[in-house]
Amino acid sequence: MQVDSDFSDDEDLNYSPFSAMRVPPDLAFELDSDDEPKNPPIQLAHTRRLRERLPPDEATKVEAVLIYMDTLSLNLPIFLDLLSWGDQVCVQNMKINHERTALMVSEELPSILERWYKPPRSQGSTSVRAEGARPVLEREAFDCVARVVEEELDGVKDSMRCPAEDLSTEGLTSFQIEDLMLKLKRDTDKNPDLVEKSRSHHNSRFAKLLTTFLRSQGTPAKSIDLLRAFGLTMSHQWSVRALNKISENEMAKVREMVQTLLFVITHDNGNIPFRVFSQRLDNQSHFDSGTASTVFFQPNAPPEPPLCNRTLQEFHAQGRKTPLTVNELYDLSQRRVQFRLISTA
Repeated sequence: MQVDSDFSDDEDLNYSPFSAMRVPPDLAFELDSDDEPKNPPIQLAHTRRLRERLPPDEATKVEAVLIYMDTLSLNLPIFLDLLSWGDQVCVQNMKINHERTALMVSEELPSILERWYKPPRSQGSTSVRAEGARPVLEREAFDCVARVVEEELDGVKDSMRCPAEDLSTEGLTSFQIEDLMLKLKRDTDKNPDLVEKSRSHHNSRFAKLLTTFLRSQGTPAKSIDLLRAFGLTMSHQWSVRALNKISENEMAKVREMVQTLLFVITHDNGNIPFRVFSQRLDNQSHFDSGTASTVFFQPNAPPEPPLCNRTLQEFHAQGRKTPLTVNELYDLSQRRVQFRLISTA
């Protein structure tokens, strides 16, 4: 199908809310519960045993560890950075790898992050709560949500994609709500179509389908543009160009099919009203008369014999030489009456 280069969807801005996110490839993850380990790791059981044997003087041991870190020219931020994949040598060290895994799978990690986000106040304290790591965790939480949404949208982008070259009857009617529901079965809290369209104006199959329907029902241009402002439809200008392009594509298809398939053409006269809501001397409501025709194709009909039209013309010429007489016309009418009586008996 040939598509004009000036026909595009560029008036719908290609706004991408998550385009500024730089996600390292090694941080890709899945939230599918099927990928979770069946058996708890050994580090988790080891941490539980250590907590059960934890003495009451916990602060003394924590202080001793911090003092020893000072002798090694380390503090807690540097230690956590090196422990958390911050150095290639630390990544390859078996002991560090074991302890890092123990932290990642521990039952304490969620409560640690929670206290970092909202540090508890001492009992009876009226001072302002410490800020903790709230700003950092909020930014990271937004980044995590953005990555999860991006991954979910990548899974359904093929269903939503409808570029300009697919603007045809097949392209608009191939959208199946049931198929989309199956793909979004576990995404019931999201509206993927609106977010997909915010990523790219080409991911707007549902918006284009809805715009075409509203345009065919005579929806005013201002109403369509209002719905576009909410992200539900394309613009009115796009709908005008789209209907013109669909008409051109269908007429090209008709011209191609009449060369190979049997067809029947019906036509009738019609009056088309052109209403103008803001009338001027050179722009007023009026009627135009024309002829509307419809071409019906028979794709499964057997092909016509090569000399079918020639044979018909020969019978017409022979009939004009020997026209029916009055008596023959009367006999034919009587036979028709008898046949009708027999068929209704």
